[in-house]
Amino acid sequence: MSELFILENERAKLSAPIQYEELVEKYSPDIISRASAVHELYCVSGGKSRDLYMERLALEFKDTLGRSDLDLLDSYLEHRRWFK
Repeated sequence: MSELFILENERAKLSAPIQYEELVEKYSPDIISRASAVHELYCVSGGKSRDLYMERLALEFKDTLGRSDLDLLDSYLEHRRWFK
């Protein structure tokens, strides 16, 4: 059973858009936690549309992050959500 867990864990790491350590090097923990809170509110518990979610992310970080940064954060958060 532990071998299966190790294999699934490695598969999840390989398919991740970015590792958490690299994400922390690129963005501050504050930015990651704020993005995670918006993701939780809109996608996980709120059930709101993806367009509203991305619009809210853009408003949250309008002066600090560009579209490619928001896409990277979103893909990391979605990957984490489905591989929990």
